[in-house]
Amino acid sequence: MKKRLCAALALLACLAAAACRSEYRDGSPLQISVTDLSGTPILLSFPHEQVTILNLWATWCVPCKAEIKNLTELVVEGRMQGCRIMGIALDSITPEHLKPAVAALSIPYPVYAGNADEILKKTGVSAIPATIFIDRSGTIVKRLVGYHAKEELQRAIEEVVAANKTGSAP
Repeated sequence: MKKRLCAALALLACLAAAACRSEYRDGSPLQISVTDLSGTPILLSFPHEQVTILNLWATWCVPCKAEIKNLTELVVEGRMQGCRIMGIALDSITPEHLKPAVAALSIPYPVYAGNADEILKKTGVSAIPATIFIDRSGTIVKRLVGYHAKEELQRAIEEVVAANKTGSAP
């Protein structure tokens, strides 16, 4: 009886892990379906001529808001040379309800609403805040999960932009 129970639990754990695995395949260009703040569906497609930084967040997430403040300061200070940034809110709210949060946070870069399950699977992360770095070919080259201080974000940006100029992975 114990052996069967252990075997069943092991099988269940394997099935759960397989179901939760990332849809993202390293080396494949990323595409994400989102909705802009006017309610228009958009397919964000990579590659792009610059490194892209995706910040995944939610309006209820306090660490996310703190990280957005850090990213906003980097943008305002002109420290995002060689890259573009965009935010994707993973709340289950309409773009109309997202607008006040974006305004309250004074986010100076494009923000979209996205489906949490789809985007977390496609980017290979399981928690927020998450900051995803995508090279010019459209490949995810770095993931920062959890809150990161402004200095940590700056180092990661510099590392990815420099590696993208030389063609090496960070």
